[in-house]
Formats: sequence, structure tokens, C-alpha cells
Amino acid sequence: MNRSSTKDRRAVKAIELRGVRVNNLKKIDLDITHGEWIAICGPSGSGKSSLVMGTIFSEGQRRYVETFSPYARQFMDQVERPAAEHLRGIPPAIGYVGRPVRYGRRATVASAIELLNHLQLLFTRVAEIICPRCQVAVTRDSASSIVRWIEDVPAGRRLQIGFPISDDERHSRLELQSAGFTRVLVGNELKSISEITDLSNGNPVVIVDRLTTSKFDRQRLLDSVTTVLDAGLGRCTVFVEQDQLAPLQKNQIMRVIAGSSWLERRFSRELVCQGCAERYFPPDPQRLSDSSPLGACPECEGLGSVSTYDIAKIVPNPKKSIREGAIAPWNSPSYEHELAELSELAPDYGIDLDASYQDLPETSRQLIWNGVPERKFGGLAGFFRWLEKRRYKMHLRIFAARWKSFNVCQSCNGRRWNEAALVYQVRGRRIADILDMSIAEAEAFFRGLIEDSELNPAGKLVAARLADMTGGLVELGLDSLKIGRPMRSLSGGEQQLLMIGRLLRSALVNLAYVFDEPTAGLHPDDAARLVSAIGKLATCGNTVIVADHSPQMLNAVGRVVELGPGAGELGGEVVFAGTPKQLASNRQSATGRFLKPLIRTDRNYRTPSKDKQISLRGCKGRNLQGIDVDFPLGLLTQVVGVCGSGKSTLVRDTLYRALANKFDGAEESPEPFEKIIGTDRIEGVVLVDDSPLTRTSRSNPATALKAYDLIRKLFSESEEAKRQNLKPGHFSFNVAGGRCEKCQGEGYLEVDMHFLADLRLLCDDCRGTRFRPNILKAKYRGKNIHEVLNLTAQQAFPFFRGQRKVQMAIKSMMDAGLGYLRLGQSLNTLSHGEERRLKLAQHLGGVARGKKMFVMLRPTTGLHHSEIARLVDCLDSLIAVGHSIVVVDNHPLLATYADWLIELGSSASTTGGELLFTGSPLEIQKSRQSAFAKWIPSHE
Repeated sequence: MNRSSTKDRRAVKAIELRGVRVNNLKKIDLDITHGEWIAICGPSGSGKSSLVMGTIFSEGQRRYVETFSPYARQFMDQVERPAAEHLRGIPPAIGYVGRPVRYGRRATVASAIELLNHLQLLFTRVAEIICPRCQVAVTRDSASSIVRWIEDVPAGRRLQIGFPISDDERHSRLELQSAGFTRVLVGNELKSISEITDLSNGNPVVIVDRLTTSKFDRQRLLDSVTTVLDAGLGRCTVFVEQDQLAPLQKNQIMRVIAGSSWLERRFSRELVCQGCAERYFPPDPQRLSDSSPLGACPECEGLGSVSTYDIAKIVPNPKKSIREGAIAPWNSPSYEHELAELSELAPDYGIDLDASYQDLPETSRQLIWNGVPERKFGGLAGFFRWLEKRRYKMHLRIFAARWKSFNVCQSCNGRRWNEAALVYQVRGRRIADILDMSIAEAEAFFRGLIEDSELNPAGKLVAARLADMTGGLVELGLDSLKIGRPMRSLSGGEQQLLMIGRLLRSALVNLAYVFDEPTAGLHPDDAARLVSAIGKLATCGNTVIVADHSPQMLNAVGRVVELGPGAGELGGEVVFAGTPKQLASNRQSATGRFLKPLIRTDRNYRTPSKDKQISLRGCKGRNLQGIDVDFPLGLLTQVVGVCGSGKSTLVRDTLYRALANKFDGAEESPEPFEKIIGTDRIEGVVLVDDSPLTRTSRSNPATALKAYDLIRKLFSESEEAKRQNLKPGHFSFNVAGGRCEKCQGEGYLEVDMHFLADLRLLCDDCRGTRFRPNILKAKYRGKNIHEVLNLTAQQAFPFFRGQRKVQMAIKSMMDAGLGYLRLGQSLNTLSHGEERRLKLAQHLGGVARGKKMFVMLRPTTGLHHSEIARLVDCLDSLIAVGHSIVVVDNHPLLATYADWLIELGSSASTTGGELLFTGSPLEIQKSRQSAFAKWIPSHE
């Protein structure tokens, strides 16, 4: 045996990375000891995500997938091998990628973290059925359970045991006699079978045995009951003689037989209610799912809300008259004939076209809505029915949606489940009741089930897992969040903590846990709790690798690796590796100086004006406590608060939606509020949220900024293009004609490796240029289209001298700090911070005209501390041309630049939603109620 093979068999004690060149990484070498907690930091675009996610996590996933059989691998996404010379010692990886996820209307907290699946399993194992009519438990009966019930009957009582004959069962007299049965109870009379000719009337019960409770043999009774259940197809009826003076209890049936009172007790091997004879089904996941027809409310299909036509949207300004255009859908040129028909018949029915809509009598409004059938006028109701029949046409479906609002389903009252699913209960709680609990209440409930001595072992096992899942979320400060709350209604921070909390409770060891900016956008208090929870993974023997640059994270880890020195092609190198203390004392580090107490930046703050603000009054959405908030215009306003305090509800779901409804006719209605004042002082609203840009291999900064259309037009006007009769479309790699058809304009070919990851090979026809050779002959100022797309923004700006519109788009990239990006660089290679700044660049350079309010959600996500000043410069440029900025962000350094701060709290969810502070950054230090003030940098 040679030495090399012996060395390969030795246990590898570290992750060895050699010559890594993923994206902009420049053949870096790095060793990470197993069980180590390490942080990778550096400026945005320096290569953090490429190293952590694109290399370590990707290779860990790839190697794990390769352990499966070839048959299993064909059903899984194959992972491409990272570009590196040598990767060794990488364990299976579990990762969190801080990319925003677009959740559907069905997604809830419970479903997103897979708690709902466990909850359905719990119900299938331990739930009991409670009849909604009789409020009694419905159970299966057996011969033994029936005998035990009879044994509890007081001594000395006469019994009769038999089975009922239903109308759908055809028992003949001869069949019963041949089986040995001789007596039948018909109505109130006990008769011999030989006397009966018709068994279809009187609810007959065949009597099999008669005895007295104090004188029966148990084995004989068991045999009789077994015979009854077999002959009665699982049903058994027991009559017990009663004292005529005994009171009748709830759900008891009393019959008079031969002048005596008898208690009738029905048993069944099936799930049948003894009181009302309603039949039920055993619980199963489908009957407990709001996505299945068996469990979902038929009215809302398990969504909890239904969209209906909203008269407030149809008639947005009831002060207008019909002639002035009060009915908004009929103001469109395509449907103005509806208004003409109404105008024609209005005099005949007394409809005043010149009166304001709100002053019209109810009879006139009903005619407008329901129409006049004899005049072949369908009214608004008929008009919308016509639209609904043509929903297969996209433009009509979108048009109809403009006039709708979502309202709580009246059938299920927002619970999502139908009545059949709500008969199942666990210790008095239905599945809808549990989903209406907060996470803390749910944890206490599940802990109680574990201590329940009557719960079976399988139920306790599932309850323990549920308690563990909810307990982890309580540790992250999400205790007040309801587990049935829609994911779409959560803030970015709440979604972020939920997904990370799901990973932290996996209870696995000897793995690589990889996190990409887990603390981004979080309140420092929330970040501190999260850092503590992540640290526990390392103590369990896992390797924890975090791409992050928050002080809470960097001061907690064992080792820090900084990439840089710049971004893009200027980054991708290891500039520091050592302990947090060594990083803090390193003068060359772009990160180290931010580990020390920060110093407030000197800034000339803009002051608000009372006559220049938008005011919201009585905001009551979700957990907001009816607060009144003023948003100054012409300023940079920052809204802060702990996760779940109501920031997104106030800014996105109330302020933005209210303004969007006014200016853009948006579909979604704002959260409840009393009134909004000052909307006439702006001309529109723009939302810059955390939704991703179009992340395809064909999208690039030039297309995102609408500059590529202008560039293609310039090339089509060149002499060579005119000679070949080339149009702007020929210079697009999305349209056939000019692109390379072999690679479809991708520049590379994907080779299907079947059970392995697809190979990406350079296209041998275009050699990665994406275009045909004749297209590349057309040049603008000496460069072809491929060479222009390879220019960085800094190189392209002087190249397009004289082309003002193109230069404006490129300058917006440079203003956002993205001058190093190439015009044709694929968007799916950008980091979080680069993507956020590119979205901001879309609104720079005069794109947004007029005085508008920009609502931004967590704009500092992915940005290094050193890049905050450049972000503020971009925001200041928007304010300088008359816009107003409202950002929802918890970055302490950004607060030193903000003109106005609004803090919500004091905690999360139902205990939050209060207005703690509103004022300048200098004033917040004096506030005793503020929880954010201690994190804001102060002057020396």
C-alpha cells in the first residue's frame, strides 16, 4: 500500500479549499477546522456569497446528493461542481440563503416551517371526533367495549340485545329464521319473526339475546354481542329497562316496549354519533388540510378570504356624478358604451346623472347595479358577470381584479377549514383553534400534551417535536406570532427568523451549517438573540460558516476571514484572517473599525415642516394600536423597531397601499386606518422592496436599467447594420435572427449528464459572444455589441459620450457604487447588496418624475458598513429633486444619516404596535422609552 492511499484514508480534520475561483474569487486558499464557528465578511460584491454558498454549501450539497442511488438522483436537482483546484473535507451542508421568497396566499407560518404537517400527524394519531350537533365524542365500538358498558349497568336491570335493519338492507324473514333469529322489535312491539311479512317499516330491530344484568354469564354475553355485530354489519343496539320516573339525560333515547320504558343505546364499529346517527370518517391528513377539497372550506377553497367586487373601488369618488365619471370601470374607452346605455334610459327611470353618486336614492343605485332587463341593460352586476365569463383572457382578468377586494370568508369566518374538518379535536382544540394560537401558546399546549398520561406514545412523540419546533422560535423572539398567520403578511425580518429558526431546530450534528447574511435588516436586539442561537450549533459539534458583517456576529465567532479589498473584479482575495480582536485592531481592514463603538457622522439634518407631511390617523392593522403617525415630506425618514413590532404593517401595508390605491388604483386594500391627510402634496408613490430582480441568465444591468434598448438602436444605425439591413432586434440575444442559434443566445451549451449535474460548455459556434458572426461585424465607435457588453459602467460612461439617455442609466449605476459591474453581467451572479443597489439605480437619474414618496424596505440588506454613506448619497439625490424617502430598516449607522426617526415597539406582535418615539436622531438619545437609542452611534 503506497503512502498516498494511506493519507487519503486518514480522517480529515478541516475543510480544505484550494484555488477557488467561483465568480470573482481569485484562486483563494482557506482551511476551516471542523467544529469551528467562522464568519466571512467584506464589502458587498467582494465574494462572500461565492465562497460560502457558491463553494462550500454547493459542494456539500453535491456530495450529499451523490450518495443517493442513480434512480433517486434523477428526481433531484443536480448541483454543478464549483470551480476550484481542490476541495476536501466538506461535510453534508445545510444552508440558509437570505433571498426573499414570494409566498402564495395559502402559505402560513405553520406550513412554511412544516409545523402544519406535524400537526396533521398529531391529529391523525390522537384526535377524537366531537359531533357538532350533540357535542358528544364519537368512538368506534367493539364487542369488548360493549360488554364493559353493559357490566356498568346497575344490577337487576333487564337487557335486550339486537341489531337494526335499515331500509337499504334487504333481510327476508326466511334469511333471519335460517340464521336462528326468532324475535323482532317493530315499533313498540316485540313480535315473532314468523308473524312478520314486511320488514321495511317500523325501524325493526332483531333481538338476539335477553338477560338480566345480575345473572348473565360474561362469555355468553360476549358471544351474543359478537354475533349481533357480525349479523348487523357492525351495528348493535342494547335496550336497558328503566324506572319510568328516571330523568332522561342529554342524547339518550327512550322507547316504550310492552308498556315499560327502555333506554336505547346504539353501538357501531363505524364512527357513528349515538345521538343523531351522523356518520364520520377517521382523521387523515387530507381531511385536515386546507389545500384539499376534503378539508378546505368550499366557499373560499381554503384561503380564508374571498375576492368580491368593492363598490369603494368601483366608485372611488362618490362626490362625482355619473356624468362626471363616478363609475370608474366605465370611464375606459372600451366600455364607455355601458355609460351611454345608462344615460339613455336614465330619464325614464328617474336617475339623475348630474347628482353626486352619494346623493342618489337607493332605488337609483339598485338600478345602476342590477340593471334593467327589459331594456337589455345589465348594469354593473351584468357587466362584471360578462367579465367573469371571459377570465381566460389575461387583460380582462387583470381589469376585473382592479375592482375587487379581499374580505374574510363568511362561510368559515376565515378559519379556512370546512365543518367536516373541525369535528376532530385534541384535548378540546380543533386544528383551526391551534393555528389561531401564538407560538408561545402553542408551545405550552404541546408541552401539556407531553405530560398527558392518557396520550399514546406516538402522540407524545409528535407533540415533543412540535414543542421543540415552537420552542426554538420562542427563543428567537417570535413568541407572539400566530402560527396560522399568512406568510405574505409578515415582515422580511419575521420571515428571515422563521426560516433560520426552522434550521436551528434540526438537531443534527457533524454537519456544515452555512448562513448567508442571517442578521441582515434585523434589529440589534433580534440579531443578538439570533447570534446566540446560531452559536449553539457549533457547541453541538457542527461547523458553522456565516457570511455576515454585523458587529454582534463578528464579535461572537471564533475566527473572521475578510475578503476584498474592493468589490467585483477588485475583490475576491483574502485580506485578513484572524480573531475578532485582531480584526478590530487592524487598521487596513474595512470591517475592523466598525467592531469598535461607532462614532456618529456629522451631518446637516433637514428639519420637517408641519405643512409638508402625510399623516395617518387611527392605524389599526394587525397589531397596530390605533396609532397616529406623521411622515415628513422632503426628508429621509427611517422606521425602526424590533421584529414584529408593526413596521411593515404601518409603512407597506397601510401607508404604501393607501397611496397606491389613490394614485395607481392598486388591487390590494390597505390595513384599517381612520383617515390619511396630505396626499395632495405628492404626485405618486414608489415601492422598492426586497423582491428579486429578474434572475435569469439573459438579464443584465443594461436590460434592468432599460439602457440595452438604446444601445441596440445605436448599433442598428451603424453603417454595417444599414448595409445588412439589421434592426434593433438583431442585436438581442432573446430573439431569433441575430443571436447564435446553437446556444440560443446563452453563450454556452448545457450537456445533460443524466444522473450527474449538467455540464456547461462554451458554445463552439459563437465562443461565448452570443451572436452570429455577421452581427459582430456591426460596430459602434470601433466596438461590436459583445465588446460593449463587456465594458464596466466606468468604462462605458465615457464611451457613450453624447448619448445622454444611455449615460444617465450608466451614471445611476456608478452613483449606486456599481461602477465595476459589466453591462452584460448576468444578474444571477450579483450579491444581495449589488442587487439592492441596482434596484435603487433604476430610480436614479431622473427616472421617477414629480414629487413622489419612495417607500423602501430594508435597503441596507447586503451592504457593508462602509457602503452606507454611498447609499445615503443616492437617497439624498432623490430628495434633492423633490422626492421623499421612507425606509423600514434597523441599521444603526443609517440612523445617523436619517433626518427623522419613527420607532415602533415595545415588543413583537400583539404586545407591539405602539409608537415609542418620533423625532430626529439627536433627540432619540433623550427618550427613555426607546429601545433603539442605545445602538445609535454617538459623538465622542
